[in-house]
Amino acid sequence: MPSRGDTPSPSADDHAVMQHVGARILALRHALSLNQDEFAHRAGMHRSYVTQVENGRKDLRITTLQRVAVAFGLQLHELLDPSFVFDADELHAKRDDA
Repeated sequence: MPSRGDTPSPSADDHAVMQHVGARILALRHALSLNQDEFAHRAGMHRSYVTQVENGRKDLRITTLQRVAVAFGLQLHELLDPSFVFDADELHAKRDDA
C-alpha cells in the first residue's frame, strides 16, 4: 500500500484520458492557428509543459484545465466533451471576444 505522500502511477485508463485531452488541446490549438508559445502564454503555462500535455504525458489539474478552456474561449465541459465539435471560425470569434 502506498504511503501517505506517494502518488499512484497512472493506470491505462488514466493514460487514455491524458492522451485524449492532449490530442484535443493540440487540435484546438491548430484550429486557432496558435503556436505553442502563443498558446502557452494565453494559458499561463510554459511551452515545454504544453508539449508534454499535447503528447499525453501530463495529468492536468482541474484548475489548469479551466485555464486551457478559457484560453480557447470554451467552457470546461466543451473542452472535455468528445462529442462537442468545434468550428474554427467560431473559436476565432470567441477567442477574439475574450
